[in-house]
Amino acid sequence: MDGYGTKLHKTIMKHRYLIILALTALCIIGCENGKKNTEPEWVTRLNEKSSYMRGDTLIDTYFKYNQIINGYEVTGRWRPFNKDSEIGPVLMNFRNIETGFEFQYFNPRYCSYDTDNVTYSKGFKGHQKGDIHYFNYTSPDTLSYLQENNGNSPVEYISSFLFMDVDFDGEDEFIASDYYTGEVGINYEVYDITDNGLVRIDTISWKGIRQRIDN
Repeated sequence: MDGYGTKLHKTIMKHRYLIILALTALCIIGCENGKKNTEPEWVTRLNEKSSYMRGDTLIDTYFKYNQIINGYEVTGRWRPFNKDSEIGPVLMNFRNIETGFEFQYFNPRYCSYDTDNVTYSKGFKGHQKGDIHYFNYTSPDTLSYLQENNGNSPVEYISSFLFMDVDFDGEDEFIASDYYTGEVGINYEVYDITDNGLVRIDTISWKGIRQRIDN
């Protein structure tokens, strides 16, 4: 091989080496991006909407209801106070699957029948950062024992939230179960759903809704 051929050969080998390095770098970047994007899209949206909940040592866990409820996809970011706690702040997001309209519900000391089923489940070893739970929504009109034990009440101890027209204006209000503060049953908070989010109804007629559970 003459001098020109040798030089050409070295140039080709150098280019091949650079191409291999470039492909290797792209592969590594792609793998890293794949790792970063493994969380479900709804979890990413929750983190974006609840960025103000950062900056402490609480445990980030997430939940989603398997059913579309009153037209809404319902997800939540729940942060137990410690690995064994049944209480912690929550940000729940309600997204209408047809219109895209969203509203959020925040409670600084949240627990529900559904989250209790996690905390007190058999073999529970503590909340872990990044835990994801999928819940089945319990609606009062689907509970067969409701008529026997609850006087056919339109609200139910097990339901974490409800949509109901409580003021008879033709529009459903949002009713959140205040599971934590109920002493012998459960209290409820009633909200109007507006274009700007939830507005709590604090009139005497509604702010004291309570359901007593008798054993």
